[in-house]
Parts: sequence; structure tokens; C-alpha cells
Amino acid sequence: MAGLGEKERRDHAMLVGVVTLGWNRAVHQLLRAFTHLTGVESPLADVIFFGSRSDNAQRQMLARVAKTVDLTSKERDRLIPSIRRLDKAAVTRNAATHTIFGVTAYDRVTDRWGVKVLPLLDQTERSRLKEDFEAQFREVESELGAIYQELEDWLIATPIRHAPGPDRRFHWRRRPRWRGLARRPSSTRSRPMARPRRTMTLVERRRILVRAV
Repeated sequence: MAGLGEKERRDHAMLVGVVTLGWNRAVHQLLRAFTHLTGVESPLADVIFFGSRSDNAQRQMLARVAKTVDLTSKERDRLIPSIRRLDKAAVTRNAATHTIFGVTAYDRVTDRWGVKVLPLLDQTERSRLKEDFEAQFREVESELGAIYQELEDWLIATPIRHAPGPDRRFHWRRRPRWRGLARRPSSTRSRPMARPRRTMTLVERRRILVRAV
């Protein structure tokens, strides 16, 4: 048998979860925009972008990158407002995520009896909640979905930009550990091995000798 307010608690948890998922999708779009502008790909892009655990710092960094690379004014004017919209949505998202809620059978504000989910503590986030916070959460979930789609449209319409440099490209391809490995001699007389470009371990030397024999 379910306890008092079990249904209300689950419904509220689902609503907070929907807001959280919508937020995470929007943040991932910001990461994609960062990769789009800089040419730095994952996992390095993840390390740089999430180097700051502050969501606000991540958004501000992306805005500075957008102002630094050679975007057209139209492309920049489409991206910056999306970041600002996410700034506003963060207020309600933080309230939904960090406010401690509980189930009560009596609402002191309305002076009515009935099972209801309410904030338990007088926290900073509580001041950001509207009286009908459930409608507030549904509204911000819809807003986060719109921001996600707006950023998706921007990614599709904006040509890929790379970081400045001589050839304007990043080179993250893995290079060989060393070059000039000895080839199998054409005659029975052994040939000297090419000098490696780094100091090799004893095991590596033995492997080269076995290959050369």
C-alpha cells in the first residue's frame, strides 16, 4: 500500500527529472557549439569546456569564444541570444534542482487540508519559485526544448570554424612513436638499424632485433 502522498511525490520527481534532462540536453548543445567554433573535438573539448564546474562560467566562455572567432555578425547575433535565454532558464532550473521539497497534508499558505508537495526550508532557491511552481517548471522545460532546437538550427546553418593558426587547423592525429625502423635485409649480411628518434627500452630493442633478423 502506498504511503501518504506517494503519487504526488512521484509526479513531482518526474517533473523535476524532465527539467533536468532538458537542461542537460541544452548544455550538450553548448558543448557542440564550442567544438563547432574552435575545432577542438572530444575528449579534449570536454576537458576544456567542463574544466569549470560552474554552468554560468561555461556559458560565458562560449560567449567569449563566439566574439573571438571570425563569425559573421548574423551568426553571432543568433548564438548569443540563445546563451542569454539559457541564463534566464537557469534560475528556474536551479530552483527545481536544489530546492528541498516534501509532502504535507496541510498547506499553511492557503490554510487548506490536502496532500501537496511544498518546499520544506526557507532557502534562497525558494524565493525564485512562483506560487504555482509546477506550472513554472513545465514552462521552463518547454523553454529548454526551444533553446535546444534553436542551437541545433544554428549548428546546421553555421559553417565550421577552426582556431586561428597558419593553416587554421588543429592537428590531433596521433603520430608514430618513432620512425626509421629497420627493414628486413635483402642479403644475408645484416644492415645497421636506423637510429630511433627517442630512447628505447630494452624490450623495444629486442623486438627490433628480432624483426631485423
